[in-house]
Amino acid sequence: MMTVTIPLAPEVEARLRELADICNMSVEQYLAIVVGKDVQRHPRNPYRDDWVRRHNRRTPEEVAAARAEIDATSRPARPLPPGKTLSDMVEGTWPGDETDEQIDHALRELS
Repeated sequence: MMTVTIPLAPEVEARLRELADICNMSVEQYLAIVVGKDVQRHPRNPYRDDWVRRHNRRTPEEVAAARAEIDATSRPARPLPPGKTLSDMVEGTWPGDETDEQIDHALRELS
């Protein structure tokens, strides 16, 4: 069995104790169930897990290099028409009856 100490804000601790009490459990029992459910929601995926591990261990220099590469390979942003916001240009423009081919085509144009 694993034992973990977690610093919690007083209001979080109070609510946690409330929830455990509502369920007629100790805080430890309640947390074991909550954490267990969350862990089960994330099944193992070696490819994703490896990518996330490498991604989270990047140095600031590696992050800067990745951003520079994205900036260098991305198309320049198109200016918005005068008086329009990004929301004006995006919200409500998809009727919802596009075919998969139309969506694929639109996504290829964006990338």
